[in-house]
Amino acid sequence: LERLKWSVRHTYDNVEPYRKKCLEKGVHPDDLNTLADLAKFPFMTKLDLRDNYPFGMFAVPREQVVRVHASSGTTGKPKGAMLSHANLLSNARVLHDYWGWRRDDVLIHALPIYHTHGLFVASNVTLFARASMIFLPKFDPDAILKLMARATVMMGVPTFYTRLLQNPGLNKDVTRHMRLFISGSAPLLAETHREWSARTGHAVLERYGMTETLMLASNPIDGIRKPGSVGLPLPGVEVRLGSFDDADRPGRATIILARQADGRWLGIHSHMSLRRGVPQDSHGNRPVKAR
Repeated sequence: LERLKWSVRHTYDNVEPYRKKCLEKGVHPDDLNTLADLAKFPFMTKLDLRDNYPFGMFAVPREQVVRVHASSGTTGKPKGAMLSHANLLSNARVLHDYWGWRRDDVLIHALPIYHTHGLFVASNVTLFARASMIFLPKFDPDAILKLMARATVMMGVPTFYTRLLQNPGLNKDVTRHMRLFISGSAPLLAETHREWSARTGHAVLERYGMTETLMLASNPIDGIRKPGSVGLPLPGVEVRLGSFDDADRPGRATIILARQADGRWLGIHSHMSLRRGVPQDSHGNRPVKAR
């Protein structure tokens, strides 16, 4: 909140169009005391500000790296994944459309924001939709059940759903105001998927992504959400299974390949014990050939 207050104050003091909009709405940076107060302030796009912002902070190439995000180590040792402005924008845009986000949606956010799921998927899509978010400091099953009466969307890891299923208060009446439950970051057991559907009347939407690529595949918002499946590649994404010969490990290792916007195939494989001198791309992954 303190960083947000500083940003609002800084923009108010330096950007005339923004200050003018604030005066028209009768708000001042001193009025920002809670996250909910942010709704009182004007929303301005980069097009509104680009000719007036004194430091040119919006004149940034789409391909410029905006975040070097540490991976969780699922594919081996943690490494820095370089994500550009275009990566984050395209991910938010496609998920906004594919998951049918609306401006009146309210997200229950209890995910850690040091992870791609909580930081880029949950937060960015909500902001892109200009929707609302209930930001919780931690996962609390009882609190989340109460908040469902005010919310429409929840994103979580499989543990969220197993913990909520253990709560006797979970039922169809409690979840009647919700329209979408999303699960990711780890596989959701088919049994958990089926039990959740039986208890709540909602089929969990599973999706798949990685720190290096953001979201790659998803079950549909409309249609059958198959238990134990992450669905099909998202629009604009092509995914294949491939393999490569690794001199350090006999045999062939299965990898996942994702086609990037520039047509290059990026390989994310199950282990990262690479020998010194073996070529790697900017994500620390070996170049591979699609099959």
